[in-house]
Amino acid sequence: MAKEIRNVLLVVFLLFLGGTIGYYIIEGWSFLDALYMTVITLSTTGFQEIYPLSDTGRILTMILIILGISVLFYALHEINLVIFTGKFFRERKMQKQINQLADHYIICGFGRMGKKISQELDKRNKKFVVIEKEIKNLDPDSDYHYIHGNATEDEDLIRAGIKRARGLVSVLSSDIENTFTTLSARGLNPDLKIIARAEEEASKGKLLKAGADRVVLPYEIGGFRMMQALLKPSVVDYIDEVFSRSDLGLEIEEIKIQETSNLIDKTLAESAIRGTLDIIIIGIYREDGEMIFNPRSETKFHIHDNMIVIGELKKLEKLQVIANGK
Repeated sequence: MAKEIRNVLLVVFLLFLGGTIGYYIIEGWSFLDALYMTVITLSTTGFQEIYPLSDTGRILTMILIILGISVLFYALHEINLVIFTGKFFRERKMQKQINQLADHYIICGFGRMGKKISQELDKRNKKFVVIEKEIKNLDPDSDYHYIHGNATEDEDLIRAGIKRARGLVSVLSSDIENTFTTLSARGLNPDLKIIARAEEEASKGKLLKAGADRVVLPYEIGGFRMMQALLKPSVVDYIDEVFSRSDLGLEIEEIKIQETSNLIDKTLAESAIRGTLDIIIIGIYREDGEMIFNPRSETKFHIHDNMIVIGELKKLEKLQVIANGK
């Protein structure tokens, strides 16, 4: 059921509860009489009150009538939005599609950074789900899977398929929200890869303790990049040119060597990766944490090595197959 309908039902329930308690306390009536008076008042049926009302009781009755009419218009407005605009059926269809996803990514927050992350994942044909609480930020006509909800709530994270997800990015508007989201996500999926944004340096430690694998400070990264552009403009221009031009088709990737791969115990020269695939291996991360920069031709591959490579996308896909042992 759409959240809007639940909100309407909650408001109606609270109105009936408040009216019943009000008559019960003010007039000293029984619970049933107080409830009956609340029902005929809010429904504006016009039945005569069961007992004469005190002045305070009359004031309560007028307030209930005004609130009842206001809630009626509010309910009609929400029902129109949910049902007659197709939102209810669209969200049900979307939820069915999300329920089919596995090994996908979850983006919490669809502001400027969330939209950029979505665009980059979409370019790479990665499956993802967006969670955003501001409906105005969502485009119902886009091809993205999205949930109109609050990423700090377990219910919405579960709806996004967090237990089947591969990774989560939390780029909400405040460090507190990102911390709560990270904490909830880690509790729901201990194996999830979690990247969180922090605005303040002091929040970095809290986010790591909450379960984030990595914390990104946009201002820190932005400041460092501007310094690089100032001192090493040619380097920055070269990197931008190489990785922003779609016609070159170059990508930088992280490829893990699996147990069944033929690369295990082979040297870089024996693997012929550079010669046959024309791929540059700029580094190898060992499972024990060792980092090898610019590995030599005699460097041997080990099980679960993470290769940091640059090359054309199609050739990187071939290397992924080799690394998987397929």
